[in-house]
Amino acid sequence: PAPTTAAPTVTAAPTIDGLALVIDGSKDTFYYDSPLWTNDQLYNRAGELKARAFFEPTSEFTVVMEYGSEERSLTIELDQEKSLQELFSGDYTATDASVDAWRSLVPDAGYANNCNRQGFNTESDGCHVGMSHCRLRLGIWFNNEDECHSSDSFLGIGAAEFSSGSKCHYNGDGGGTCDTKATVTRIYARAAPSPAPTATLKPSLSPAPTINAVCAAGYYSCASCCDQDADCACDGLGGDAYEHDWR
Repeated sequence: PAPTTAAPTVTAAPTIDGLALVIDGSKDTFYYDSPLWTNDQLYNRAGELKARAFFEPTSEFTVVMEYGSEERSLTIELDQEKSLQELFSGDYTATDASVDAWRSLVPDAGYANNCNRQGFNTESDGCHVGMSHCRLRLGIWFNNEDECHSSDSFLGIGAAEFSSGSKCHYNGDGGGTCDTKATVTRIYARAAPSPAPTATLKPSLSPAPTINAVCAAGYYSCASCCDQDADCACDGLGGDAYEHDWR
């Protein structure tokens, strides 16, 4: 059947360098089966975005998740450059980001201690998270048992019927609060964005340097000349000798 997701709108690229995706976890725009993950169209609607950086190959991505007033980030590095479109259109691509960094990406997200299968188009062999299938476009699966056949929680983007955030149905001896937390997620096709640059102050004007010179007998050593007058006016009166006459 034809997908129910609204057709994406082609728009100009945003001005934020490297920003590829903005996903609102409270909406259904970026469910796993949305064509936006793999098609060639841009999208910019109601705060969500798929920009030109989505199609630009890179070996480093930054995932930023915003929940409540907190914002946390995770860096993902690949062995070779690929675009997000290539990654989401392909098979499973394993990543090796810190498991602890994944767990802390959403404040107080519920997680179990095992499975920890992470990557692009990652799939748990079985799951109990209230979804029609066990695939994520990008994320990590957790399980209380020491396998991935019955995962009880995950954190990521592009789940079957959940766009972005964390879901936990059971965390056993793990951590966090077992519930659902929808996040606003931004993905940058580059390293983490730097803080806004500090304004550069205009350099202050320094006083003219004093020329250390030795004046001929009968002249006063002044900053800019050899002056025959003690007033150092360098006014050409009193037999001043200027720079070419420094001794």
